[in-house]
Amino acid sequence: MSSSSTTESRLPPNLETIVRRELDDKALPLFNKFLFSRGQYDRSVTGQFLNIARGVREESWTVRKVATLMTEHQILRLSDRDTEEFSLLYKQLGLQDPDSEFKVRPSVLREGFTSVEVQRFNKELLRRLRRQSRIHDGIRGVHTTPEALRDFIQTALLDCKLTLARYLFDPDDVFNRILADVRTSSGRVEHRNSPIFEHESRLALKSLPSLEAEVVRRFMDSSKAFWVSDRTSSTMGALVEYPTGTVVLIVNLPGSGLEIEIKRAGLRGAQPLRVIFDPDVKRIPPSHRFQGGCMGWLLRREIDSMSLLAYLFRLIHGSPAPFASAVQQSSVDGLPADSREHSHLRYWTDRNVFGEGYDVMRSALRNSIKAYSREWGRTPPVAETPIGKTGQFISQVLPSQAIFVGTSSYRLDRVAGVLRGGAVEVSPEIRRVAGDSSFESRNLRERVLEEILGCYSRPPQEHRENSDNLEAAFRVPANRRRAEQSYLSSVRTIGRFRGMLLGVGGYTRGESFVARNVGLKSSWQGGQWRVRIIFMDHDDVHIKSQDPFEPLGFAKGALEDEMHIWGGTVEGRPVCGCVSFLEEIYRIGPELQKEGRRALLEELLRSFHRSRLALTSEVTLRPLFRERYVRGLVAWSRAAGLFLASQSENAEEWEVQAAEVLRAEGSEGMRINTALEAITKSSSLLRRYSPLFLDNQRSSDFEVPLALEEPIDDRAELT
Repeated sequence: MSSSSTTESRLPPNLETIVRRELDDKALPLFNKFLFSRGQYDRSVTGQFLNIARGVREESWTVRKVATLMTEHQILRLSDRDTEEFSLLYKQLGLQDPDSEFKVRPSVLREGFTSVEVQRFNKELLRRLRRQSRIHDGIRGVHTTPEALRDFIQTALLDCKLTLARYLFDPDDVFNRILADVRTSSGRVEHRNSPIFEHESRLALKSLPSLEAEVVRRFMDSSKAFWVSDRTSSTMGALVEYPTGTVVLIVNLPGSGLEIEIKRAGLRGAQPLRVIFDPDVKRIPPSHRFQGGCMGWLLRREIDSMSLLAYLFRLIHGSPAPFASAVQQSSVDGLPADSREHSHLRYWTDRNVFGEGYDVMRSALRNSIKAYSREWGRTPPVAETPIGKTGQFISQVLPSQAIFVGTSSYRLDRVAGVLRGGAVEVSPEIRRVAGDSSFESRNLRERVLEEILGCYSRPPQEHRENSDNLEAAFRVPANRRRAEQSYLSSVRTIGRFRGMLLGVGGYTRGESFVARNVGLKSSWQGGQWRVRIIFMDHDDVHIKSQDPFEPLGFAKGALEDEMHIWGGTVEGRPVCGCVSFLEEIYRIGPELQKEGRRALLEELLRSFHRSRLALTSEVTLRPLFRERYVRGLVAWSRAAGLFLASQSENAEEWEVQAAEVLRAEGSEGMRINTALEAITKSSSLLRRYSPLFLDNQRSSDFEVPLALEEPIDDRAELT
């Protein structure tokens, strides 16, 4: 081990140009030291990098991040058996257990490590750092290529890619840095009597690692609303990210795989919120008229639905749910405009405050008031003055924001768009990058591949000449193995979620399964990188457990879910289901497609029966589901089984027998004719899932659907 300092030298001109262009002149001395350091671990140089990363001399945030990645580069030169060096590092990082020199602090267990024993922790830390091996392997002193140096710098600029940053950056510094990239206004925490939400939010907060918990707590205690600003980046993985095509803020904390989402965070430009109107709700749905913001009552419904789903999933399956968690909802009291904060009454009423487009906005506001009264029954008190109309509108929409943890900005449609490399319909940013063969395009694709695979290994140089050649990347054995594992894990999770919903008689009308609301996210768990599929945006979940079971509503909603899982058509145009998106993203061949679809259906069957068993026997679920609802659901399922067992859909016997079952076991509040109609209208769904309703069938009797081979057409079955 070397402990000598390096002599200051000047970088080759091509590398110096890269540093000046990507960073600034202040970073040149740091890169001189880094690229002229010896090829073995240097304790002295590492210590210098650590001090810069801490900001001992108030170095810039950017320089601190670069120094952090340089420190990680040095550590990767160690062996897990270099106990003395690791012990010194852990003391400098504040990781050493004060009571034992052979252990690190127990807090690392919540970060995804499996042991506090130094020897084992060394191995796992090195394994985690090696995720960026493709970046570190390109650093070859002064012989580093300009492209490899750009790779290094671009990785260093993404806080979340820096494992050690979580130990080097103070939570207050991190939060202040976040605030510098957004606008804020006043807000008030909404306290609601929702025991399940309170339970789930407490669990979510309790499970957070220390840095994540500290920053989330600062968000929650701030009494503020947070808005996109001109300084907010749209770069995937940035500390504060405003994903193109969305109206949310994503926070990617230093050294963390956890996303924090602020929903919704307004529009770029002078007007954070706007109102638009179109009498055709197909062009502009009612909830989209309030541009940039969340309607409080609708956000509350989404949070309650998400919390209920997570609660049910945990009780039924005994494992964490594949959903994000809401930890707080706040009312928005003020809006930022003209570099100041204004009340809602002034922002929406004062022409000088709102600015350009005022007259169009006021017309849309008046039309929206009438439409909301008609559509949702939210009729405000009569008012004719401009300020009175503003008050009416605000009382209808109740502007609100929420903080979620565990989301994913790597939505399936967005990921597929980046990887397609051609014309993409996802967003202008992705369209621009996807058609570009430049460094930025390749860099973005590799970051996406890293996220959806957990770790990414570059193909040999001769196969990387064409940046669009993703097939070469997926032919790398390690990448192929991870792709297949992630695909199979994801489709099984879809089956588990879908089976639970069917088991309890729930549906989402496609909202929870549409590709734009389903994401992939890698995180450090159990001492390795794992990829999870995450379902988001649950504002259309229907589990009407306190009312009589409604078969027709269930059949229609379940068919829409089915369409967004497997694919189908809407008004004659094809819809790509989330399963097909996964198969495209992971480049899955026909044989594995069949295996994956079979695995999904087998998991769905297990989940359905676990859910139905819990529904009828689990004491903790009984308060959530009235007996008349459960009896109606079970009776309708039996009636569906009689239909499937009959020789013909029109056979008179099954209708007679089914009607008798419904009258005897679950007719309270249920119209028999409507229940029978629901069975015939959902015949394709029932046949596909016949093992759920026929006692004598096995999972092998499932009809395995192939992508768009027998698409569900909403015109035929959803009307």
